Amino acid sequence: MIKKNSALKRFYWLNVGMDFFQDPAIKKLRKTPHGDTSTCIYLKLMLSTLETNGTFLYEHIEDSLEKEVALRLDEKVEDVKALFEYLIAHNLLSKNPENEHVYVLNEAKNMIGSESESTQRVRKFRAKALHGNDDVTERNGIVTPCNLSVTACNDDVTPCNETVTECNADVTLPDFIDVLLKDGK
Repeated sequence: MIKKNSALKRFYWLNVGMDFFQDPAIKKLRKTPHGDTSTCIYLKLMLSTLETNGTFLYEHIEDSLEKEVALRLDEKVEDVKALFEYLIAHNLLSKNPENEHVYVLNEAKNMIGSESESTQRVRKFRAKALHGNDDVTERNGIVTPCNLSVTACNDDVTPCNETVTECNADVTLPDFIDVLLKDGK
């Protein structure tokens, strides 16, 4: 039996658009006291939730959510608290209605993408097949052309002689037919 690797590689990304810093909510965040730090913490928080699609769990390791997130991200508690107040006020952070210990980064879940290693491999293969194998063509410039002087058919074949001019005197036609009939049984 073949054992499958249960820990398949998966690649994640945060699709931060070119206009991320032009978004009014991010512009306003950057203008708050310690706004650049808050923006950096927000990006770190989104990156830390890639595998959970923009959600994170408050595990009560610390006595407050802000302290726990500050611990995980190696940031100051005051900065995380200020960020959370801003994110909640602008509907960028909310509690999961189904589980009060799970928090959702509302915009992050729309910015996260992922694919498995095999999906990535297949996508690259298809792209390569679509665009052709340019590397091989460029490197293999000298190719022997096909032999255009090959004769299509052999015209020198003697046609079948349907009349027998010589025969074996020892074998008569009736004997030959008998041999054929015996072999056919």
